[in-house]
Amino acid sequence: MASKRRMKTSSLPAFSLFLVLLCTAAPAAAEKLFIASAANFIRPLEELSSIYRQQKGTTSTLSYGSSGKLYAQLLQGAPYDMFLSADKDRPQLLYEKGLCEAPFQYSAGQVVLWSRYTYPASSSWQEVILQGDGRIALSNPDTAPYGEIPMRTLQQLHLLQSLESRLVYGQSVGQSFLFARSGAARFAFIALSQAISPEGQKGHYWSIPESNPVEQWGCITTHSRHADLARDFQSFLTTESTRALIRRHGYL
Repeated sequence: MASKRRMKTSSLPAFSLFLVLLCTAAPAAAEKLFIASAANFIRPLEELSSIYRQQKGTTSTLSYGSSGKLYAQLLQGAPYDMFLSADKDRPQLLYEKGLCEAPFQYSAGQVVLWSRYTYPASSSWQEVILQGDGRIALSNPDTAPYGEIPMRTLQQLHLLQSLESRLVYGQSVGQSFLFARSGAARFAFIALSQAISPEGQKGHYWSIPESNPVEQWGCITTHSRHADLARDFQSFLTTESTRALIRRHGYL
C-alpha cells in the first residue's frame, strides 16, 4: 500500500506540470485575429497578415465579401475583431450604434474598367464600353462601394440608359472580376488592385478619371475578444512600410 501511495504522490508533480503547460499554452493558441474585409483588399491583406504574423506571432483568419454583407453580419453579431470596409459610411454607422470603436481610414482605392480582350490602346474607357458589345459586370451597388461608385459615374455621364440592359451584377467586386476573367462578361468595373494583380495583367484596364476614389475605412468591434491585438494591427496598418506596400497594390 505504501508503495502505491508513493506512486500516486510521485505522479502529482508531473500532472501539475501538465496543467501549468496547458494553461500557459492556451492563451498563445487563442491569439488569432478574425478580420472581415471588403473583397477588393484580398491580396494586400493576405500579404500584410503574413508579415504581421512573422513580426508578432499573431495569426489572422480572414473573411471576404461585399462591405454591405459583412456589415449585415456584424449587425447580427458576427464575431469579427476588425472590419475593413470599402467605404466610410458603414464603419461610421457601426460606431454610432456602439458596435465598433472610432473608425480609421486604411486606404483609398480606384475603380477601373477591365477586359480580357484587346482594344486600341488610344481608346478611352467610354469609347471602349460604348463601341464594344457583351455583358458588363458590376458589383451590386446596394452592398458594394466598387459597384456604387461606377454606377453613380454612369448616371452622372448619362450613360446608364444605353448600358443598363448589358449590366450583370456580382455579389462583390471579386465576383464581378471573375465574371470578366471567365468570359461570362466582356467588361468589368473592378479595383485597380485587381487589374494589376497577376490575373489582371492577363487582360487590359482603363482608368476612369471621372470616378471618385473609394475611401476605405475600418473599425475594431466593441465585442472583440482580442481588442488589444486588433488595436496593434490597426497601428501596424498605419506604419510607413505598410502604407508603401498598400500603395504598391494600387491604392492611394
